[in-house]
Amino acid sequence: MGYYLDLYGPAIYDVFFDHGKEGARVLVETIREHLRPDMQVLDVATGTGFAAFEIAPLVPEGYVLGIDIEEDAILLAGYKAGKSGLRNIGFRTGDALSLDFDDCSFDVALGSQTFGDIDFQKRSLAEMVRVLRPGGLVGLVRPHPPGCKVYQALHATMLELAARHGKGAPDPLRGNPAADPSVIADLFAQSDVITLFCEQFAVAGARDFARSTLNLVSQTGSMDKLVTNILGLAEGDRESIITGTLDWLEIGQKIREERYGGQIDLEFLIAVGRKPEQGA
Repeated sequence: MGYYLDLYGPAIYDVFFDHGKEGARVLVETIREHLRPDMQVLDVATGTGFAAFEIAPLVPEGYVLGIDIEEDAILLAGYKAGKSGLRNIGFRTGDALSLDFDDCSFDVALGSQTFGDIDFQKRSLAEMVRVLRPGGLVGLVRPHPPGCKVYQALHATMLELAARHGKGAPDPLRGNPAADPSVIADLFAQSDVITLFCEQFAVAGARDFARSTLNLVSQTGSMDKLVTNILGLAEGDRESIITGTLDWLEIGQKIREERYGGQIDLEFLIAVGRKPEQGA
């Protein structure tokens, strides 16, 4: 979660990263019927533990271990674990590309926040499969599938902002390529994992414009960079950046009210697979 940690810091990330929370929730809900109380679960790139905390109550006789390369995120997750009263959950630093576990160590491996390019995701998925026992489950969730409403609204706002300031139209936003069903299907096929689910979900928890704005403003310099890029401004042109930001907020609010009733569903691609049984 290094990118998000740089923008937020772990505590603000924990409050504002709605996609992480909702994605973890819908991933765990998707695999719920396949869980047993005694399962050993690994949550890869756990961040501050969204998926780990969702699944721990469902495996009361088992154990959930969350790993992340960011020590600050792990410290916050550990603090939350101590406050939660859960006795079957723990966190430690670890690298998604080189998991420090023996082969066949876990019954379930989750990747709710493993971002990066396709090569990174291919390598991290291979590691998750390696540490799974035969018949084990691997589950991934990716936000912003191509064509999702969040990106439609964002691009519509960008277009209107650029037009208002006499600028050319920005390139279309196509969504997260890692949430494209064909990309995920290829990843699973290359890892010899049998796909159980590969669908797009519209999560019930919607994000209103006020919260999404707070989310954006909380990211260090993110709003400035967004407006600067759309309008082709110099970074030191504070007056134009402030004007553009106010216009962005006005336009965004109008588009979300007119087209989406003020709220936009958070959408995800969920992919769950099972490692073949020995000899299968």
